Amino acid sequence: MAGRHPIKALLFRHVLPDPVHVLLRLWTATWRYRVHDERYCRAAMRHRDPVLAGFWHGSLGLLMPYTARPWRGVWTGMISTSLDGELHARVARRMGYRVVRGSSGRGGSRAMVAFLRAVREDPGSPLSLAVEGSRGPREQVQAGVPAIAAKADAWFLPVAAAARPALALRSWDRFILPLPFARVGVGFGRPFKLSPAAVAARPQACRERIARALRLVQTGVAREIALASDPSV
Repeated sequence: MAGRHPIKALLFRHVLPDPVHVLLRLWTATWRYRVHDERYCRAAMRHRDPVLAGFWHGSLGLLMPYTARPWRGVWTGMISTSLDGELHARVARRMGYRVVRGSSGRGGSRAMVAFLRAVREDPGSPLSLAVEGSRGPREQVQAGVPAIAAKADAWFLPVAAAARPALALRSWDRFILPLPFARVGVGFGRPFKLSPAAVAARPQACRERIARALRLVQTGVAREIALASDPSV
């Protein structure tokens, strides 16, 4: 990939990571976070089993500054092995993330290997993962996600975010970019496990269960942020 795009590779690996990190730190420092149902996050962390925190790709920019705060411990972010993912990975490391490279698309075999290795190396670090993979389609859970959770015997922790005021970019994931001083809501859902037998027998039902859990949390967070941003309430 880098051989076909040498200039892009140079920019993404050596030129852009530091200025992008500084810009993000300044931009996100103005956001006002509100957290909903964090008890579910704490409950998942208390278990000795691994935690797989799944979210919609469009919420990535809202969640990274929140989970990267030092008092929340070190989170592990799964980032695709693409050249675009290289810039993301280098910025994430500067923010304090532990990074593993892989993707939940195409069955998620590489992501599964990376996740299991991360669990062995640091079992106390929750792994965060965009459930649509790096290319979508939007809000469609990739087949590899339930397989990864089941293979690792991990708790799946639904995470969602919303913001006002914010822009929705014209990307495949409708990436959310909060404006300066925006209210940003982060919400957690009840963690659950998926057994290997269930994933093998009913893979589509397991994907739909994850999607329903995420939509439920997303609806609640969006409602809370809308109410908090309404001066008439």
